[in-house]
Amino acid sequence: MIREEVIVLVKAVPQVGAKHGETVCCAGVTRELQWRRLYPVRFRRLQSDAKFVRWQFLKYKASRPLRDVRAESRHVFEDSFEPGAVVPERERAAFISRITLPSARHAADTGKSLAIVRPTHLEFSIKPRTPADYDALCRAYKLAAAQKSFLDRELRAFKPPPFRFRIRFEDADGIHHHECGDWETIAAFSKWRDLYGEEQAIKNLTEKYNAEYQKRGMVVALGTMAKRPRTWTLLGMIRADEYKQADLF
Repeated sequence: MIREEVIVLVKAVPQVGAKHGETVCCAGVTRELQWRRLYPVRFRRLQSDAKFVRWQFLKYKASRPLRDVRAESRHVFEDSFEPGAVVPERERAAFISRITLPSARHAADTGKSLAIVRPTHLEFSIKPRTPADYDALCRAYKLAAAQKSFLDRELRAFKPPPFRFRIRFEDADGIHHHECGDWETIAAFSKWRDLYGEEQAIKNLTEKYNAEYQKRGMVVALGTMAKRPRTWTLLGMIRADEYKQADLF
């Protein structure tokens, strides 16, 4: 049994799997600046006192997974989650600066499967899903919500947006194209759509990433897949200033 504590930096959009149903890829960094990938996390089924947010300290118990050979991966036990304090905003830039890498290729060359990269340029765009793709996605989430043990509470099916959020960014290795897997981005869009309508939600989200965050500063969180270790996916979009203050630790 492993006991660890991380600062949570990644909460990706819920995914559907055959074994665990709906799960969320979560990841964080220890005080020793070591990445940890936490799986399986059935986030929407967690008790309220076990749920956590980005930048929150999280203690947990875990073991090394049997089939996932990535060094950062941990098989976590959901009933052991102990969310703690949230890192103050004034201390986040210093922390991010200590784990930022030039590119995902640099991370791969040093044996890492998770990385924070600060893009030199980023473009956010939104593309509609085809009706067939969107219907299939909604059906998958509906089935996952119904997949529960007798101890699980009823869960409303996750409602994905009818759009794909695309990211084009440049780093030290060149130009990259990714689909955005950041849950906070999806949640922001859904909130704004409910408040202001779809057209305004698209405008707000586009301005947030292409104008506001470009000016204020941001990084992206990237990770590989267990079955395709050379393929990197975009897991998080994190607002973070360039480092100017004293180090967090």
